[in-house]
Amino acid sequence: TTTSALAALAAAAALAPAPLAVAQPVVQQPPGMVNCGGHFMNRCEDCPQDNGELWCHGDCEWVLHACRDKNLLTEAAAYGIRSSREEGIWTGVSWMVSGSIMFCFAIAYKRQVVDKLDKDTIKVKGDDYNASPRQRGLFDCLWAHTIAMLYNMFCNPVVAAKNFDVAHVISFWPACIILFIGMYSPFYCCTALIRTVWAGRLKRNLGYESHFCWDCFL
Repeated sequence: TTTSALAALAAAAALAPAPLAVAQPVVQQPPGMVNCGGHFMNRCEDCPQDNGELWCHGDCEWVLHACRDKNLLTEAAAYGIRSSREEGIWTGVSWMVSGSIMFCFAIAYKRQVVDKLDKDTIKVKGDDYNASPRQRGLFDCLWAHTIAMLYNMFCNPVVAAKNFDVAHVISFWPACIILFIGMYSPFYCCTALIRTVWAGRLKRNLGYESHFCWDCFL
C-alpha cells in the first residue's frame, strides 16, 4: 500500500549516512585589493558591479548610493542612514539635519567669536605647572551665565571646540568635527576619552587642577 511504501522510504532515509561536510577553502586577500565582503576589487567603487548595496561590505561601506572606503566618517554616515530606515526619521535624518544646522552655526560662531578672541592670553604650560582650584563651581552658570549654559546645552561641540582652540589644545574645526561625530554616533565612548584628555590639557594651560576620572565623568 501507499502507507507502507512511505514508511519504508522514511526508514531507508533514516538509515542513510549523513552527507559529508566539505570544507570551504580559505581565500586570501590579494595584496593591493579591497575586500568587498565576498570578492575582491581594486577599489571600493568597483565592488557593487551593478548589484548595489548587497555587494558592498568588508572593507567598504555603502553610503549615499555609492560604495566607499570604510572609515570614521563613512561608518557614522552609514549608521545615521540605517537608523533612519530601522528606527524612524528622528534618529537618522535628524542626525544629518542637526549636523547641517550646527555646521552653519559653527561657521558664524567662528567668525563672530572665535576669530576675535585674544589667543595670546592663555599660554601653553608644562606638566610641572602650579595648579590652583577653580574659582567657580560646576553649577554657577545656571544663574550667572544663562546664555553660556544654553550654548553648552544645545551647541556643545562648537563651544567646546572654541575653548580647546583658544587654550592651544587643538584647532577649532578638527575639534568641532570630532566632537560632533563622536557625541552623536556609536563612537561616544571613544569621544568621551578623547574629550577627557583635551579637557586635562585645557585645565593645565589655564592653571587649574585636573583629575582624569572627574573630567571623564563630566
